[in-house]
Parts: sequence; structure tokens; C-alpha cells
Amino acid sequence: MSSTTTSNVAQALVDFEPSCWGDYFVNVNPLDEATKEEMAQEIGNLKEKVKKELLATDGEPTKQLELVDVIERLGVAYHFETNIELILDQLYPIYLKECTKYNLHHVSLGFRLKGEISNDLEGILSMYEACHVEIHEDDILQETLEFTTTLLKSMVNQVNSPKADQIQHALHQPLHKGMIRLESKHFISFYQQNPLHNITLLRLAKLDFNLLQSLHQMELMELNVWWKGIHAKLPFTRDRSVECQFWTLGCYYEPKYALARKIFSRMFMVMQIFDDIFDSYGTVEEKQLLVQAVH
Repeated sequence: MSSTTTSNVAQALVDFEPSCWGDYFVNVNPLDEATKEEMAQEIGNLKEKVKKELLATDGEPTKQLELVDVIERLGVAYHFETNIELILDQLYPIYLKECTKYNLHHVSLGFRLKGEISNDLEGILSMYEACHVEIHEDDILQETLEFTTTLLKSMVNQVNSPKADQIQHALHQPLHKGMIRLESKHFISFYQQNPLHNITLLRLAKLDFNLLQSLHQMELMELNVWWKGIHAKLPFTRDRSVECQFWTLGCYYEPKYALARKIFSRMFMVMQIFDDIFDSYGTVEEKQLLVQAVH
């Protein structure tokens, strides 16, 4: 009996798990236009107040940096790109001049003196986050990262919530390695428990998050409707539209990049179709023809 097989025999279909989201994002109830307009108007008013607060910190570098940091972490920095860039351009020469007074050896020695900084929780947490922008073979930052990590782990049970929660989250997911929208959501919950929080900024962050969330949900609903029409013709492919849209939001979440998100999410879905054709469907000859067509 011949052991040869013809090349036009299709591979066995892979039984992909269905989407865990089902039709959830197809049946999203969006915010009505009146509500969105009201939210957008309040956001506009709050933005003007924050811009005035930024101007009021002129000449106070520490306050400027702290305010910019909070704005960034709350996820609303895209509203103030010009203001923030101007502030950082002004501060950079000042801090560069100060930093040149100390060499790296002296700076690293400072971090080893645990007794001098062990009570500065905010400073330790900030340094821990900053260390994650290290480049390959940056021994000083790597040493500092190890030191601050150990110190934060020893302190997490010595402080109360929300600071303890913030430390645990930072150890699990450093800011530099996180997704802006998710990190903003976490920081909003931490920040609102801070008795010294900026009321205007917090209100702006919450409104902006909810308005953007509504926009992203509408985009995902449109993507799902588009995809279901294709998936009906190609049922062997995976239904991963939500994951593709989520990945896209990691790159472009701002409203002005709506078209970019639309293009990228659909491009990823098409790439997935090609991947599934090769992994779970089609004969060798069909795949060869497909490769030739793509090239």
C-alpha cells in the first residue's frame, strides 16, 4: 500500500476557542450625543484651569515637574503637549547644569546610603520607575533598580493603602513597561485617595477617561460588525477583534488617531487571517499560490 499522499489534501482544521467576549462589544450602549457634548464642554473648561495652574508654577521647577508628572500619569497629557514641552525645554538646561556638579560615582553612592533615603518613599518609588528606562549594560541603573526594588518590597507592609497598593502595582507593572490607558486607570484610583489631590485634575482625568472609553467602545463595535461579515465567510479563523483593537490602543489612544486605529486594527485582522490559513486551513498548493500572490 502506497504511503504517498497527494498535496491537495487539506490540513486538519484547528479548533480555535471562540472569543470570550461574545457579542458584548456589538451590543454596547454608547453615550448619547447630549451627554458627550456636555462632558466635552466641561473638559474644555477644566483644561483652561489646568493651563493656568501650569503657568502659575513658572519659576518653581519642583512644582512644575510634580504637576507635569501627575498630568502624565492621569493620562491627560495629550491635552497639554505644547505646555509640557515648553516647561521641559526650560527645565532641561537647569537640571543639566546641576547634574554636571556630580559624577556618576557620587550619585550611585547616594543610593547606597539606605539610612539617608529610606524614609523618602516618594523618592524611592520615583527612582525605581526611572530605572526602567535603562539601556543595555547600564550597570549603575541596574544596581539602583535592584536596590530600590528590595527597599520597596521591605516597605510595602509598613505603609497604609493607597500607598501600599501603589507600591505593589509598581513592583508588578512598572510605569515604563505598562499601557498608558491601563496605567492611567490605576493611577486615578490611587490619586483620588490622596488627601492632597488636585480636584481639577482628578475631575478632568475621570471625565476624559470615560469619554475616551466611550469612543474606543464605539470603534470596537464598528470593528466587530466589520469582522463578523468576514468571519462568516472564513469561519476557520480566530475571532480576536477585541485583542487586535486593544493592541492598537497601546500605540494610539488619543482621539486624533482614530483613523490610524481603524487602519491598524483591520490590518492586524487581515494578517491573522493569513496566519490561520497557514496554521489550520488550505492545501500546500493553495498556500504556495497565496504566497506567490502576496509577493
